[in-house]
Amino acid sequence: MFGRGKKIREHGAQAQAVVLDSEMGNRQNSHGARNHKLTLRVQFDDGTTTEAKCTVWSMLGSGAGAGDIVPVRYDPDDRDKVEVDVEALEAGKREALEDSKAKLIQAAEEKLAKGED
Repeated sequence: MFGRGKKIREHGAQAQAVVLDSEMGNRQNSHGARNHKLTLRVQFDDGTTTEAKCTVWSMLGSGAGAGDIVPVRYDPDDRDKVEVDVEALEAGKREALEDSKAKLIQAAEEKLAKGED
């Protein structure tokens, strides 16, 4: 990824943020992803918080919404510079999907073992 925020996404310090607002923008890239403008409340390791705005690209229906917790990266020298850690967000989604899949398979196998349909 090139452009604004690249240094922060690659080298910034890690934190977590709550999505306060998510607004779908009017731009779409060649892969069908739309830009989403997020308002975040970032919680830093020292317990302090700040509100920040940033834009992320996501496929329709896969964006973060109000109340979601998202991983972020920020510039330690300027905590107002915040970017969603898209790699960590996608990794978390993949992990949750795999976990859910494993639980569904286990539940189905337990049903079969009990003779249930």
